[in-house]
Amino acid sequence: MQSVDAKVDFLLRDLPDQTGARLFIERLVNDSPRVYQTLLKQTPLLADVLAIAAWSPLLATTLEQNSEYFHWLSRERLDPRVRTSDELKESLARFALTNSEPVGAVSTTRASANVSPRYSAFSHAC
Repeated sequence: MQSVDAKVDFLLRDLPDQTGARLFIERLVNDSPRVYQTLLKQTPLLADVLAIAAWSPLLATTLEQNSEYFHWLSRERLDPRVRTSDELKESLARFALTNSEPVGAVSTTRASANVSPRYSAFSHAC
């Protein structure tokens, strides 16, 4: 385990949230040992996953809750290509669909927010 700790420590040294990334990897060891073993065999993928965990706790939680995303990330690493305009639009549309609020929730949020009239008029114009 010491060599694993050394490898993880080496990869963590330049990340912004080393503690959060270390906690992420510890949870992964306990909850998904098979995924963790796969990451140890693929150091570049381990580095990517630690960077994701260090930069975004939300994405780290998403990875923890959806272990199939590790396989997707691994496939994406193997296919470094420039995405076409259509691929980017489709990806953006999928993101917008899964991360958007219902129209009623947006208007309720705007109505309850303490927004200056100048910015409120701007948001309604958009």
